[in-house]
Amino acid sequence: MKPSTRPPPLTLPTLLLSAALAVTACGDGQGEDTESSTSANSESSSESVGPGTTDDPGPKLEPLTWETSLEVGEEVGSFFGIWGTAADDMIAVGGQFDAGVIYRYDGESWAPDTIGFPVPRLNWVHGVDGHVVIVGHFGFALHLDPDGSWVRDMTPDDQALWGVWGAAADDLWAVGGSGGNDLPPLVLHYDGEAWSEFPLPPLESEGGALFKVWGTGADDVFAVGDRGLVVHFDGGAWVEETSTTLSSIIGVWGHPDHDVVIAGGRATGVVGRRTPNGWFSQRYDMHEGFDGVFVDADGIATVVGIRGFAARFLPGSLEFTQDETPTILELHSVYGLPDGHQFAVGGFFNSSPYYGVILKRPPPPAG
Repeated sequence: MKPSTRPPPLTLPTLLLSAALAVTACGDGQGEDTESSTSANSESSSESVGPGTTDDPGPKLEPLTWETSLEVGEEVGSFFGIWGTAADDMIAVGGQFDAGVIYRYDGESWAPDTIGFPVPRLNWVHGVDGHVVIVGHFGFALHLDPDGSWVRDMTPDDQALWGVWGAAADDLWAVGGSGGNDLPPLVLHYDGEAWSEFPLPPLESEGGALFKVWGTGADDVFAVGDRGLVVHFDGGAWVEETSTTLSSIIGVWGHPDHDVVIAGGRATGVVGRRTPNGWFSQRYDMHEGFDGVFVDADGIATVVGIRGFAARFLPGSLEFTQDETPTILELHSVYGLPDGHQFAVGGFFNSSPYYGVILKRPPPPAG
């Protein structure tokens, strides 16, 4: 495993001071490294469309209605990631740039969880084998101890961690980086004892970030990010794949029995699929950027994004049915449960101060 060549981690107060100086030097909000602003100028018209995917007269989905589960103001911030085991056991993470929050849902109401120490903005949460892990800005990683307390895990880098996923509690991947420097995207691996940096192969475009990671198992993991970057881990090494888009890819999800689906774009939404014949993607010129994606056991993909966008795609299709949502705020991520319940989180986070929203959607009607 390649040792890190980056500087050692700094303390949170030092990191926040450095960030404040960057914001002062660059103007309000310009020093904040967010997925929404990264590679905003890299929108491309190179997306292609797979044969037979745009004019298929086959079955259509009926629109579903989302409802507001929680709205919060500047005292809390925005939400960026959500995960849970049941509709009455959900965890949402987010906060302001310099103050992260964790919220828990018991099926009736949301309440802030006690972290016990200062944390910056938290970006993603994932659970596997009873192990819950959260990642955020400045290389922060937390896990939930069996006694119910949150514990910080040290990582070898201070760059933002945007996503985390694992096949097992001792086989976790975290991805991150920044579009504002010439460092390569960041990939960390957790082996049950410690986080360490894992090497990437030489990439087509240097610099940038990886935003999300997801897989079907230890030897089938995908990470996505800046400028259409997609890399795949086969159990031994990461290999770059051609995604057919140069737009930033913000979300990735799939199912072992169905395609892997990606979502992104900033000025224009982009959705792509990985099939046995490779990747194909499509731009949606009437819709602004997409952020999160979740694929259920039936292969139906839910995609969320800017201006409260939420839509569902049938398996194998790039045609969507748009759902009704009660917000115009950006929806950053979406997560579904086996019983059909889904939750989406987001808010306003283009500049500080942030504010947030959580939506929920009941299972679709039977039949």
